[in-house]
Amino acid sequence: MYPLQNGRWLATGGTRVVSIDPVMNTSIDLANFTTSGGAGYNASFRWVSPVEVPACFGDLDLSGTVDNGDIAFALLDYGTCAGCQSDLDGSGDVDFGDVALILLSMGPCS
Repeated sequence: MYPLQNGRWLATGGTRVVSIDPVMNTSIDLANFTTSGGAGYNASFRWVSPVEVPACFGDLDLSGTVDNGDIAFALLDYGTCAGCQSDLDGSGDVDFGDVALILLSMGPCS
């Protein structure tokens, strides 16, 4: 588990990445990747590392706020997209990892 600057905790394990709010005693699945039909190709979120992000990280539409508009931009680029601004994790693809980074950055830019 890792403490986040917004007072929540980020927990990983197995196929899940979870945001935990200790004040409200709630949790939100940010990612839970399993295959159906027993194909055996499940994601494994065992280790995560904190990274320093710019103040407006994830503000793809440059509105000054990371919000649903930025998720829409990422979804428009979804798939192989090397060098796209929506490829926030630099993987060469715009996928759920990038959308999860936007979700973690939601709110006004400081």
